[in-house]
Amino acid sequence: LLVCMFQIMDKENLNEKLAEHFAVINKCSLFTNIGTVLLATSLDSRYPYVYPRDCACASMLFRQMVEKDLGPAEEAFGLLKGIAQFMASVQTEEGEWVQRYGLKGQNKAIYIQEDNTAHGAVILANYLLASCHRKENPAELDEYLQKIKRAIQFAIKHFYRQEIYLFFSTTSVHESAIEKGYSIWVNHLYILLLNLTAQLTLKFSLKDFFSEELSFKRAFCHSVHQHFVLNERFVRRITASGTF
Repeated sequence: LLVCMFQIMDKENLNEKLAEHFAVINKCSLFTNIGTVLLATSLDSRYPYVYPRDCACASMLFRQMVEKDLGPAEEAFGLLKGIAQFMASVQTEEGEWVQRYGLKGQNKAIYIQEDNTAHGAVILANYLLASCHRKENPAELDEYLQKIKRAIQFAIKHFYRQEIYLFFSTTSVHESAIEKGYSIWVNHLYILLLNLTAQLTLKFSLKDFFSEELSFKRAFCHSVHQHFVLNERFVRRITASGTF
């Protein structure tokens, strides 16, 4: 009984904290005709832009809130759906997402960041998986699955290096002089995307829909776990010439 009481108290405290943070996120969220705009800062502050990286982090939180019924879970799902709608609207026909966007979906990128294509697809995947948990069949299912597929195909075509089984990046942490090469950040992001894609395949009984995109997953994941460990520690980056 005492353990149960502590668990109830812990959940209540967690819900209070989640509600507090969600209120901050809500202040930076605007509803538009192309979806929910989740800004990095308020409109009158320094970064009134939509960053796929920020939105992807928020989507992970929102999905957890939905699946574990924590905090304002219903509101979190509504925001997740709106953010996914916005991200779907700004993806290029080829499947790319860039560093940041304006309120109307304008491309406002100033850095090349290859991880954003993964972030955009992660947001759509989290929305679809949250919908599945709610036993809903989202109207956007087919459209979003196609967008996730195109994102993976775009990343493989433009960022993936078959000779080393890793994704190449340039300025994913805004530091072009020391970033170019193979970063642990970008490559683990694509592992996350592929893991979520595998979950979509299972949850929505997609059979062979992502078979081509997932065919390289085993070799890629093995390469990441092999290459980014040196002397029992993770390394941040491998240069194009192979220096750790």
